[in-house]
Amino acid sequence: MQKHFGIMFIICTAIFLMHSVCVCAQTSAEDETRFPWATSQKDFFREWLIIGGFPNQDGKGFDTDYFQTNEGEANIAPKEGMIHTLTDGSALEWKRYESPYNYINFFDPLENVEYSNKIAYAYTNVKRPTDGKVILSFGNNVGNKVWVNGKQVYANKSDYAIKENCQVEVDMVKGKNSILLKSVHGGWTWGFWMRLIEPDKLSLVHDFQLSPSVEKTTDKNKLIVKTDRTLNPEIQKIDVTVKAIAAGGKVVSEKTVKRCDKAVFITNDWNDGVYDICFRSIDTKGEIETAYLYWYKGDAIQKAKELVSSVPENPVTPDELIHVMLSELIYDKVGKDLSNMDSSLIGSLYSPLLEYEELVNKSSVRKNGFLRLAYRDEVDNTPQFCRVYLPLDYNPDKKWPLVVNLHGYYGANPVYVKWWSIDMRHMDLVDKFPVIDIEPHGRGNTSYSGIGEKDVLKCIELAKEKFNVDEDRIYLKGESMGGGGTWYVGTRHPDIFAAIAPVYGGWDYHANMTKEQIAKLSEPEIFNYEKSSSFAQADALLTTPVFVTHGDIDESVNVNFSRYAVK
Repeated sequence: MQKHFGIMFIICTAIFLMHSVCVCAQTSAEDETRFPWATSQKDFFREWLIIGGFPNQDGKGFDTDYFQTNEGEANIAPKEGMIHTLTDGSALEWKRYESPYNYINFFDPLENVEYSNKIAYAYTNVKRPTDGKVILSFGNNVGNKVWVNGKQVYANKSDYAIKENCQVEVDMVKGKNSILLKSVHGGWTWGFWMRLIEPDKLSLVHDFQLSPSVEKTTDKNKLIVKTDRTLNPEIQKIDVTVKAIAAGGKVVSEKTVKRCDKAVFITNDWNDGVYDICFRSIDTKGEIETAYLYWYKGDAIQKAKELVSSVPENPVTPDELIHVMLSELIYDKVGKDLSNMDSSLIGSLYSPLLEYEELVNKSSVRKNGFLRLAYRDEVDNTPQFCRVYLPLDYNPDKKWPLVVNLHGYYGANPVYVKWWSIDMRHMDLVDKFPVIDIEPHGRGNTSYSGIGEKDVLKCIELAKEKFNVDEDRIYLKGESMGGGGTWYVGTRHPDIFAAIAPVYGGWDYHANMTKEQIAKLSEPEIFNYEKSSSFAQADALLTTPVFVTHGDIDESVNVNFSRYAVK
């Protein structure tokens, strides 16, 4: 097989930059030389009081004030050790937490808290030399509210970002100022970055991603979107192209405005249904920057009722399996009583409704498309699914590289519709690079062995049947458990992959045992260790390029495993 290491290097570098947070513990000359991409440490807030574990049943926790007995969210002034008692009698405690990094990871201080589908708060005080306006700049990957000195300055239920992307101009006073952040648990990551930027220092160095929003209007035949919320005057000069795309990929309207300007669409002639509002711009390095919103014309709840009421009783075909799964996804997101669902959750319907409309019309294979492969596993007769992301300029007449992306470990190992990103319709990788990305489920937490490995191979087979895949350019990558799976599957099937890219994953006993300890192992012990080693068959990769990414501050997967594999 021909090996295409050049494109793999580019792809893996992009993946690494999109999915990694790279920081250094100090800002010495040695460290700056080693981590030239690291941002300044002094600006970010690292010391917080953290409390978490408040319920978020049916998404109602976002708008529930859990501090009513302590003067409310706007006026809370917590102290370390302060206790809040929930209605079920359980108690939660404010804990002091100092992060070693810019990123505040809620999982660290809340390690003993049942955090799935829960709410957390973070509180800190900031000293200012004078009264005046300043820019609060932060990034987050879940729904958040922010208060500064008791005034709510930000609220968004559906944030999903992996870098610093929000800037809000706030008023602060000389001396002490309070900041409270409320955050919804959103999957395998849960945390935020936050700092202050002086207005006169907001330069192109702060190259924020697009952060669009839908503006409220009483006119049902008008859609108004704000293209960005950056306060950077130089970035505001950059053009943004906004497209309203109906199911099947038809562009019903397109406008070009400046970043932070508003685009107004008159929707009288638009058909009822979900619209993918696509934003495309460039950053200050000239690279493509994209963002997406959903908008619905008509009665989304009625369409959801039609979807769930028409589910086949005995699903057989892949489309029927997906139909059943989409109904289960809707019930999981908004509950089974659609007539009395929380109106704030209506946005959760848009992704499954759009997927269903394209499924029925057989129009999902298109430019910038999203679809799902499905089959019944003959091992246990269960339906299995694989997400597919198509590039911006997808053309079925052209051969395309295929990236097989393996997910990490999810402790709860829930049913498929409860896994993270299940309804995420867009992927940065395919927006920036000419590749098809597929995301096998791998049967959940199987570490991609046994039925997990079988699922990955089946998904590749289905992708090759449905798309024009270049079989000389099939690449395998994954993170954490997916990184280990990349080693496992890649070493057993080197004939399939042009290159592999394990990201902080893999295990081998040589990395955490001394030579003396290994020498004392019995043959059965060595056999068992070798059987579970991620690198036991690494010699099969002698002609396969391998791009390994692993940070030495990783607390989840010991970097020595990757170092051993590379050595």
